[in-house]
Amino acid sequence: MKKKFLIALSAVALMGLSACVEEQNVNPTFNPEKRTVNTQFVLNIAAADTPPQTKQSEENVQMTNNGQSGKLNNFRGIENATLFAFKVPKKGDKVMPIANSDDPDGWGNALTAIDLSSALTSTAIGDGGINESRRVMEIPIPLETNALIFYGMATKGDKNEAQRGSMSYIFPDYNIAHIGSYANARLAKDQITNFNALSDCIEAILNHMVRVGLGGASDAKASHPWDTTAIKNAKYKSGSVIWADYLCAVEADATGRLHSPMNNNQNPAPIETILGTAYQSFTTVKEGEARAGSGASLARELYDLYFIIVDCANGVPSSDEEAVAIELCNVLEDYILSFFDYQNRKWKNSETVWKAMGDKGYNFQPTTELQGLSATAYQDFPSQYNLPLGTAILNSKVQEIEGRNIRQFYYEDKPEAVEEIEDYTIADVTYTPELCYYGNSWLRVSESDNLTEKDFPDGTVDWSKWTLDSESSQKKWKDGPGEVTTSTRGVAMANNIQYGMALMSLTVEYEKKGSTIQLKDNLAALHPSTDPSQPSVDQTITLTDNTPLTLKGVLVGGQPCPVGWGYLPWTSYSGSTYPGAPTKFTWNKMVYDSDMSQPYFGSTTEKKIPLDAVSTPNYTILFDNYNDKDTKQNVVIISLEFVNRTGQDFWGKYNLIRNEGTFYVIAKLDPTQGSAVTWPDNYDEMMPPYDAAGKTIRTKRVFMQDFVTNVKVTLGEDVLKEALVSVPDLRAAKLSVGLSVDLSWKNGVNYTLNL
Repeated sequence: MKKKFLIALSAVALMGLSACVEEQNVNPTFNPEKRTVNTQFVLNIAAADTPPQTKQSEENVQMTNNGQSGKLNNFRGIENATLFAFKVPKKGDKVMPIANSDDPDGWGNALTAIDLSSALTSTAIGDGGINESRRVMEIPIPLETNALIFYGMATKGDKNEAQRGSMSYIFPDYNIAHIGSYANARLAKDQITNFNALSDCIEAILNHMVRVGLGGASDAKASHPWDTTAIKNAKYKSGSVIWADYLCAVEADATGRLHSPMNNNQNPAPIETILGTAYQSFTTVKEGEARAGSGASLARELYDLYFIIVDCANGVPSSDEEAVAIELCNVLEDYILSFFDYQNRKWKNSETVWKAMGDKGYNFQPTTELQGLSATAYQDFPSQYNLPLGTAILNSKVQEIEGRNIRQFYYEDKPEAVEEIEDYTIADVTYTPELCYYGNSWLRVSESDNLTEKDFPDGTVDWSKWTLDSESSQKKWKDGPGEVTTSTRGVAMANNIQYGMALMSLTVEYEKKGSTIQLKDNLAALHPSTDPSQPSVDQTITLTDNTPLTLKGVLVGGQPCPVGWGYLPWTSYSGSTYPGAPTKFTWNKMVYDSDMSQPYFGSTTEKKIPLDAVSTPNYTILFDNYNDKDTKQNVVIISLEFVNRTGQDFWGKYNLIRNEGTFYVIAKLDPTQGSAVTWPDNYDEMMPPYDAAGKTIRTKRVFMQDFVTNVKVTLGEDVLKEALVSVPDLRAAKLSVGLSVDLSWKNGVNYTLNL
């Protein structure tokens, strides 16, 4: 593996007082009380040897255009940089927590933490020259320091969390056994109240609509405010009738008969049957189905329903029963238009919707949280909370209301219900982690009193075995591990700093390439013919440059939370009193990366899948998923989020995927497949996990720090048959994904997935 970037750190001119040192070596900045000496600390970054790229996701991860060369590119700078100084028991050891990590003199406790703030700006990298790739700062390092840990984050600049990632640190003290980090939830805690209020209001709008009716009590407190005299013309039933009653026109009663809701002894009239069929289709969520509940998805449903209702409302009644049904259609039309702008096929302004709910709701009192929402809040739900559309999933259940069994909607708390896993909600959908740097190293030291910048290696080299240009420079550095003493003038981290994160490079292609692509949907399986002589046939969905599938995002399941001091899963974590920290360790986090390169159709979050080539890579920053509790490393399930731009509706695994609708296809990444990892020669000196001797444990897993996992997805002719409208639960390795995998562990992991 070529390292994606390497940083060299060096510190110059440490001086101090000692009985064993000559007086001329005394550093006037030596502080005998704090036992520190101010030093020149030199940060050295290797410059990329290729021109900067322009794709946003490549800019995020500082990669070149092939995603594998590992060159530092589009350098963003380093901020929130911190250097921890340690005294470990043996010179040459790395820093690791000890069993009794609460011991104040323990191995896991730093002598000090030095805030480097913005260690390098984005303009610090030039053509690799010393003066253009180094920044010198004066910092104090304690005596007896013999190991250093470096943490830093890539500068976010003016980019937001969706583009750069978002994470928080747990940093209660200087003991590294207590230090960790985690990716921040996309649904932030301060948004939960508004999110719940909005979803409750949408539920209420839908649930009140299925109870729209005629008749009932005439007083102002009537539960059906659409009271009308039209029902008085019905000869066979008194009282009231609501939309839900028309289900009897399409579902048999205990005697096996269909009947009119206005007359149990009469077969349903045509318009009654249409109303009953519309109600059944609108409210019934079948087993295995996940009903899309995003604002955009519901807008498409309301649009279709509106024209069914209007068509019936314009009908000519052939009986009193149909006259009632037509009057009910007029009431339904009025109700839908209170919230829905049918001309633009969108929800109305949020304030209009909010006020209409107060006027037309069944004792529903809109909360004050709904007043402050954006004008497009209902249409945008839940994307305004930075969540994928597929996390808004509706289900329905039968409830007894006013003496009737009525189907009512409710939003699932989970992206997809998995009963055996109770602790997973949409709050577990996170941003990607940020691009972070990590270094853990013993020290090279110098006692020379005339060190200059030229006496430190420039560029990406193995600092533990460096060779300098001049023989005189080499003699200025002691061989082997060292520690800071009063005679020390220069210090350098022997091991290079690496990325603390793993990286996934995702590309997508079609199995059969050409100027047009034809895919089959799942119509025949979902709607089989009852006539053996005329079997159902799948629809053919034709893709062209103007009617493509576009990639909107990628979700990665089974991510750890939190990770510990070495950016590995903190499986022993049992909670922290640190504000905002997680309460326990979990593998339940699901990263959603919505920053796609090569925008299409004017969107910054969609990438067109080429018809005759492999898509450009999209990079996703992730945590290493090393499992220290099991010799069998975790399977990882990912989901690709597509938008149907084909101009056609098609049938997916359980549901109809509407044109312009969002859908998901899942794939499985198994670490047991493929050849052995190609580890770099000096990997034992670099990255965690470490064994007891401080050597790197060479265990292959799907995502590894400082490695690129290449995932190439091939979409086959039947891929649409697996399309889901909901975000699947990506932790369940038992999911059937129907794909073949070809792995090659080289620079990282190479997956070829046929879907």
